[in-house]
Amino acid sequence: MLRAGYLGERNGGAARDPQSMALLFDSLRRAVDPRHAPDGPLTLQWEFPDAEPWHLRLENGSTAATAGRAPAPDVELRIGFDDWVDVIAGRLDPGRALATRRLRLKGSPRALWRARGVFGS
Repeated sequence: MLRAGYLGERNGGAARDPQSMALLFDSLRRAVDPRHAPDGPLTLQWEFPDAEPWHLRLENGSTAATAGRAPAPDVELRIGFDDWVDVIAGRLDPGRALATRRLRLKGSPRALWRARGVFGS
């Protein structure tokens, strides 16, 4: 994770190769807090202008991270890949990313509300 630029100080662009991205999204999958997971299925879709898309599916206590686009995501996050890595690494505040439109959310208000605590509170 450190070599890929996903943790620690930013040292250039984050790795976008399939193995590194799989490691990143597997870490994200494991970070889901089951105490705050919504009832029923929820699909989060990441759309990057500069990397392959990924999605995370939560359903009945199980979580799967998969490369590619989900057929009907509940919430879509649009953000540059390096900005997303900065959010994960704690180098960019997600609220600031939203305020500056570096992060854009799309989805029904209900789905956005259900997704609010997925990674803990």
